[in-house]
Amino acid sequence: PFVLRLQECKAQELNNMLWAYATVNFRLPWLFLKSANHAISLGLAEFKTHELSIMLWAHGTAGVCNHEFFDQVVDEILGGRGIHSCAPREIANSAWAYSTIIGRCHVPWMTAVAQYSRSHVNEFDMQGIGNILWSFANVSTYSEALLHKACEETARRCYKDEASHNVAQVLSAMQAAGLQEVRLCEAAIDLFLRRGFVGGIGAREFLILGNAALPMANILHERWTNLKALLEEHIFRPLTEAIPPRHGMADWSQVETCISQLDIDHLGVGFTATFLKNIGVLGSVQVHQSSHIGCSWIQEAAQACALERERAIQAGAEENAPAEQQKLVRQLDKVNKREIVAWVRYQISLDGLKHAEHGRAFSWRLEAEMSQTRVAQLLKPMMTKSRMAPNMIGEHDRSGHAERCALLQVASDWLQTGPERGLEVHGEMFLYVTHYPCVSCVFVIAQFARLFPHLSLHLAYADGRAMHTQPLEK
Repeated sequence: PFVLRLQECKAQELNNMLWAYATVNFRLPWLFLKSANHAISLGLAEFKTHELSIMLWAHGTAGVCNHEFFDQVVDEILGGRGIHSCAPREIANSAWAYSTIIGRCHVPWMTAVAQYSRSHVNEFDMQGIGNILWSFANVSTYSEALLHKACEETARRCYKDEASHNVAQVLSAMQAAGLQEVRLCEAAIDLFLRRGFVGGIGAREFLILGNAALPMANILHERWTNLKALLEEHIFRPLTEAIPPRHGMADWSQVETCISQLDIDHLGVGFTATFLKNIGVLGSVQVHQSSHIGCSWIQEAAQACALERERAIQAGAEENAPAEQQKLVRQLDKVNKREIVAWVRYQISLDGLKHAEHGRAFSWRLEAEMSQTRVAQLLKPMMTKSRMAPNMIGEHDRSGHAERCALLQVASDWLQTGPERGLEVHGEMFLYVTHYPCVSCVFVIAQFARLFPHLSLHLAYADGRAMHTQPLEK
């Protein structure tokens, strides 16, 4: 009945309806699209600013994309009523929703948001500050002036026991921008250690803090020592102890249980390398940074991955492309599973015969998420929960990730010659990934190394966000 009388709805009624559906996490994309289009027909000037911001927030929470509506709301705020007529919460909701759904950097909009937020930072609550910075990081940009101001304000609030999740958002944005705000890290470490794991702070937040503080370890002194000890006790030791012994049947279910209990989806750019080295599955591991030239094989891999990413983008732009592939084209500024690329090279001896792959790139594949082959069972992905947005967490199937697709293909090729037990592979393999592996892929790599224990496996990866993040004021 409501839809049949949708044309009779006024601004507040539309706003209340979308807010209600989003609040209870009831997703009806067609209803959101019809309501937004009706709002456009009414004229956005008929809506109060807080009504428009809530409608954008509702679309963001429900995950409904309507480019025309979002762009018209931004035009109304910037060109009609002016951004300084808005309240901080209205800007935080709108910026968060635009970056979440549209996934591209609208430069005039983000510039106005940066200027407004810098001037009013002390008027935002911590959720607002976190959402504002998250909206910049999510589209691979940052305002250094805003970020510095927000870090100062967050450091001050850490001593008032502010929400740890929102502090983690600020830390994550700081790290993505490549900045080092020592005062914020000191205050955040004090806050997190004061509360501890039993104080409502989860492993996700502790890992974000640890990765942000890692480049400043020598400056943070005792604080870093205490934080590192806590991370080891509550995260890395339980993960290590859950790994099955080298001999006997390899049951990785305890690892998946541990990941679920910790509620994590990655170890972060710094700790991924450290953990893989510590569990002894790699011959070498290197974090690739755009400012460093790196090994020749890493440079070659990075170039090949860039070409593969462009190919995937072009494929997704075609009219008959699957919806999942098209999503990459709509969200080019985000680091998501569809744009991460893996690259493999190897020279091996397999049961006395020489085999070589001189370089091949792999991207996300939908069919890998449904594969039930023998090799797929040997390289078992870990189901995790993932924070899709600051207030949205859901299960994340990571079985189609690029690095797993690469290792599935390599293992399939090698195992064609015989059973996995008793098969000896000697030589070297090089694996490059354009973003640090998620926690599932970390253990897929570990399973692959266990499957071929005589192989020397070399891993390099980049921080996909940091590699592509650009300052807004350039």
